[in-house]
Amino acid sequence: MRLSVAAPYIVLFGLLSLTIALEAAQAKAPKSIEPPKAVEFDGRTLNLAWQGEDPEQPVAEFIPEGETLEKWTHLASIRRYPELEDAQGLAKMTVEEVQKTYPGSPTNLVDDPKGSDAIIEFVVESPDETFAEYNLFKYAKDPAGGVVAQQYAMRTYGDRKTFLDELTAKRQKLLDEMADSGLAAVKVAKK
Repeated sequence: MRLSVAAPYIVLFGLLSLTIALEAAQAKAPKSIEPPKAVEFDGRTLNLAWQGEDPEQPVAEFIPEGETLEKWTHLASIRRYPELEDAQGLAKMTVEEVQKTYPGSPTNLVDDPKGSDAIIEFVVESPDETFAEYNLFKYAKDPAGGVVAQQYAMRTYGDRKTFLDELTAKRQKLLDEMADSGLAAVKVAKK
């Protein structure tokens, strides 16, 4: 599926912490699926750096080797919502939360016209202007039940204009890759 968007991003952006309170998720989720040890996206391998413990909302975060969760340039995550069934509804809730938390930040939501998937992207800037960040999410039905969200984010701590110019040139490729294949699990060779 090829996605297109009319307006290029030429804005400053920063960190968004996406913790969506899901009132409907009252029951305990089944045992969560183990995340891969690494994922690949945009030609980069990102290694598992953190895994949440909440069985109602499992999350795993991946970063490049040599980076930390406190200071990273590329991050991927897999979030599972086992009690939800509406991927497009969750995507819309996320966009609303971004717009509420970061007024004026550009957001884009693309529903899959042939299915129930949705892709969103947004840019934000940290309140102290120390970094800018681009986020790309794909929401889809989870084969294990519920909804799964795959995220890819890029962050800069330096020249935001150069970062945004490079993003403008690369954005469509990132959107297409997320729509077509999403995060790809990397098979780690056993030693």
